[in-house]
This record gives sequence, C-alpha cells and structure tokens, in this order.
Amino acid sequence: MAPIVLVVVLVLAVAAAVWFAVRYFLLKHSVRQADRELREIVGSMEESRIVKMASPDSDLEALLRTVNSSLLGMRQQAVLSARHEAALRAQIESISHDLRTPLTSLQGYLALVDEEGLDDETRASLATVERKAGSLQRLVAQFYELSCLRDEGFTLELGAVDVGRLLRESVSGHYRLLDDRGLEVCLSAPQHPLWVRANADALERVLANLLGNAGKYAKAKLEVVAVEAAGAPGVLTRNSDAAVSVFAACDSAPAKACSSASTAYVTGSQVLVTFANDVERLEEDEVARLLEPFYTVDASRSHESTGLGLAISRQLVEQMGGSLCVHRALRDEVPWLVFEILLQGAGSDGVS
Repeated sequence: MAPIVLVVVLVLAVAAAVWFAVRYFLLKHSVRQADRELREIVGSMEESRIVKMASPDSDLEALLRTVNSSLLGMRQQAVLSARHEAALRAQIESISHDLRTPLTSLQGYLALVDEEGLDDETRASLATVERKAGSLQRLVAQFYELSCLRDEGFTLELGAVDVGRLLRESVSGHYRLLDDRGLEVCLSAPQHPLWVRANADALERVLANLLGNAGKYAKAKLEVVAVEAAGAPGVLTRNSDAAVSVFAACDSAPAKACSSASTAYVTGSQVLVTFANDVERLEEDEVARLLEPFYTVDASRSHESTGLGLAISRQLVEQMGGSLCVHRALRDEVPWLVFEILLQGAGSDGVS
C-alpha cells in the first residue's frame, strides 16, 4: 500500500511542478509581450491603445489596469496641452498684431520729429525712446516668430546649401560689429563647397544670431572654422591647403568634436559647425539655460537683448533636421562659450 501512495504523491508532485513551470513560462511570456506593447504605445501616444495580458493573472491584470489608466491620463493631458498651446499661439498672434500697429506708428512719428530744434538733452532722450521702441518692436516680432516655429504645421523648404560660403559671407557681413568690439576674429573655410541639407535663409539667420551674440558678449576672441574631417570619425585634421583665413590665422592643431575650437567638419553624412568665443564670466548653470526663451546672462539687459535669438536659432536648426547645443570649455584657464550646430550633409543636388 505504501509504494502506491508514494507513486501517487510522486505523480502529483511532478504534475504540480509541470503546471507551475508552464504557468511560469506563460506569465513570463505575457510580461515580455506587455513590455513590448507598452514600449510601442509610449512611442506613439496618439494611438488609443492599451496594454493587454495574454495569460490571466489577477495581480498582473491589476497592474496593467493601473498602467492603462496612467496612459489614458497622459493622453488626456497631452490633448489639453495641445489645445492650450494652440490657444496661446492664437493669443500671441493677436497680441503681436495689436502691438505692431501702434509701434510702427510710434516709430513713424519719432522719425518725423525735427531734431534740429532740440537741445542736446532732449535729443538724447529722443534717441533713447527710438532705441527702446525698436527693441520692443524686435521683441514682439521674435516672440511671434518663435510661436510660429513651434507650430507642428510649420515646415521649411530644404535643399543643398554651401555652409562654407555662408560662413564667409556672414562673418564679412558682421565685420563692422566685430571690428568695433575690437575682437580678434578667425575664420577658416574650405575653398570647395561644403554642402548641407538646409534652408539657406534659415541657416543664414542662425549664423547671424550666433555672430551677433559673439559680437555682444565675446571678451577678445572669436573663432569660426570650417574644415573637412580626416581620419577617425569625431576627430578632424585641419587641411591648411584647403582653407582660406580671414582677419587672423587659426592655429593648426588637431581638434575634436565638442572641443573649444570652432570647427565645421564632415563626419559621415553629417556636418558639424561650431562657434567659440572667450567670455569674462560664465557658469555651467548659465550655459544650460542659454537656449531657453527669454533667458539672458545679462540680467540687467544692458545690451537690450530679448533672450529669444538663440531659442529661435535652435528651433530653426531643428526644423532643418539638425541640432544646436552649447557648452562651456576652458582654454588656458579662460572660459569659452561653444555653440555646435549639427546638420545633415548633402550633395549639390540636395540629396543626403
């Protein structure tokens, strides 16, 4: 009798082990499937999908109900956020229009004032009013432009653009500003075209914003260099035979990505353009906020900066499929501000 009981117990134990093993693998498979579904849903939150449990389990089903409830809340919040953003853009457009009209009239009346009959103090006050009115006009225009750039329906027409030529033209166009500041400017660019996939007007605007920023805040030096990469990816060797120097000669030391040297070079199918200038004082927390709308290191805004130029530049670069980042570097214990623009390379026909 005892052997029979032992056999029955053994059979039951084996059956239980098999059942638990099958149950374990089914639940493990279900968890993996739920994980894949959740990652897909997070990647496309606009779709009204929920995570399902392939194998029944009360505890895991309760967990997935909580996850699905959270997904629903996130979707509802995204819809409300989109509605609020659309309403804000409409309000900005309306406010900008309402402000631009009287500002334009004000500037027109100021231009009609006969300065010959004014004393020096009144003439200086009039110049201040004109300057402040111009600053307010630029602020309204940039505020409206930034709102338009953030609109999901906004697109730029892209094509092949020679970034080397644009760099030379932009630096030459800002010669008076840079020269008046007494900056030592270095520009080096290849003689042959350096094609990127971009919008020429938008890219020119970005370069102008970065040069204007350097013209306001650079301490003594500004470097803008365009050089083709040679050797390993991310490492460039400057080819002096293919470069044209303007204002001052740049050093010939090798450079790396994210270094303090200002360089534009090809890495595979991408082109990296960087600007660098020395500054009086620059903290890491300040650098991290430079691309935020309305932020300016000059808290007193003595340069009458709107704090929108760099934010607009980043939005324009992103509209061209690229990225704009900024970081702080030290060169001989002197802080340097470095901006890097990464764009897709292209042939002369605009094909990447």
